[in-house]
Amino acid sequence: MSASLRRLAAAVAGFAVLVAIGTVGYWALGAGRWRPSDCVYMTIITISTVGFYELREMDGTPGARPLTVGLIISGVGVLAYMQSNLTALLVEKTIGLALRRRRMQKAIAKLSGHVVVAGAGGTGKHVIEELMATQTVFVAIDSSEDTLQQVSTEICAGKMLYIHGDATLDHVLLAVGRALKDTPIRRETRALVVAVREGDRHFTYNPDPEHVIDEGTTLIVLGETESILKLRHLVAA
Repeated sequence: MSASLRRLAAAVAGFAVLVAIGTVGYWALGAGRWRPSDCVYMTIITISTVGFYELREMDGTPGARPLTVGLIISGVGVLAYMQSNLTALLVEKTIGLALRRRRMQKAIAKLSGHVVVAGAGGTGKHVIEELMATQTVFVAIDSSEDTLQQVSTEICAGKMLYIHGDATLDHVLLAVGRALKDTPIRRETRALVVAVREGDRHFTYNPDPEHVIDEGTTLIVLGETESILKLRHLVAA
């Protein structure tokens, strides 16, 4: 849990405690004259400084108005603290995320000769573990940003360079009906096919060279940036 989230949770807890104190206080001072729901209502509008309502016979109840004054003073501080932390949390989530993405894009733009991991789930995750173990520079691409962030946190201490986008090459028609070994993928692009997803969404990991590619098959590949670009151009042609 981030520091901003912890502070916000503390502020919400403080507000809840203040509401409980006010409710119990009014109920005890009223000696049963006021319903618990009225006590809660009175407490909340007092803390929020709305103050357009008073409990019946409140002016003749000793201690009721001092309690109200105390709730107003305490409520102003608690609500201000809660609002400031909520604002800080929203800014951290939106602006902070945008800044992190910008820094990541700049870092990726400076890379050269790095490995591109197409897909960060399943096989891609194991590939990333190996690349981290060998200290190989890489960039991961996946259509799920949640997966990318999870893998980055679990394996790379939150420092993984990644791009959120479609990492698969759908419907590779140039290879339909042919075995992997007979396609120009490896020979012309040097990209490595690490998995195959069939039309029924069944995955075959580390496919055999004799594996026949059917229409609608998706190839999940591993290679350097230049290799991936060559493969895209090959497919487009």
